[in-house]
Amino acid sequence: MYYIDSSMGAAGDMLLGAFIDLDILDREKVRRILEKAGNEMGPTTVELVHHDIPGIEKGATGLNIQHHDYSHVSGRKMQKFMNKGADAIGLKRGKDWALKTLNAILIAECEVHESTMDEIHLHETGSPDTLVDILGMAYFYEKLKLHEHRIYGTPISVGRGKVKIAHGIVDVPAPATAEILKTMDFEFGPHDGEMTTPTGAAILSSLLQVQMQESEVTHSPSTLGVGAGTKEFAGIKGYLKVHKIDDLDDY
Repeated sequence: MYYIDSSMGAAGDMLLGAFIDLDILDREKVRRILEKAGNEMGPTTVELVHHDIPGIEKGATGLNIQHHDYSHVSGRKMQKFMNKGADAIGLKRGKDWALKTLNAILIAECEVHESTMDEIHLHETGSPDTLVDILGMAYFYEKLKLHEHRIYGTPISVGRGKVKIAHGIVDVPAPATAEILKTMDFEFGPHDGEMTTPTGAAILSSLLQVQMQESEVTHSPSTLGVGAGTKEFAGIKGYLKVHKIDDLDDY
């Protein structure tokens, strides 16, 4: 069983960092896989970085993703990049999961902008970062056989207030994120700003089977992974926790 605690928000790099931080798969091999996936949109480098998090003794793993300048791509083009990236890193079952996750973002963007896959031009989500985040999680999905596990999680904290995106200043959660979260439990706060991104919401929508409050999980985790994001809230890096809990009966 896996239990994902997104009470401090969710972004693609936070989720990916948390699964890397579980140290089930070799970090250097994963790092190379991530670079190979990102290279489908142009030269990409990925560095795994340790971050100290107050109250979390082990700290967290973050990603520093560097890539070439890119032009915003259409939804259809992003699907092609995702297909090519999945093939480049040898995904099979994970490829279907990656495309499903990307399509959750694309459908939300098309709905919000009243557009089509060919017409929609992605801004924040049309980057090599999105390719790395989703294909990286797809790699874990396949290698850890996540489809065979129960995956639970907290309601998703989205932040509050306003956020500036390519289309201007909008309410939190941003429109595409709000569209993805329509079928999920989420909470405002605990900090001002955008704490959950469309990519984070889409990955969780593809992973989670049940959402519950942390107090409902009464067993101690056997393994903890913590992933750090790029934003800070009240002077603390945004982070997400993944618990791998063994030998539990169904709740």
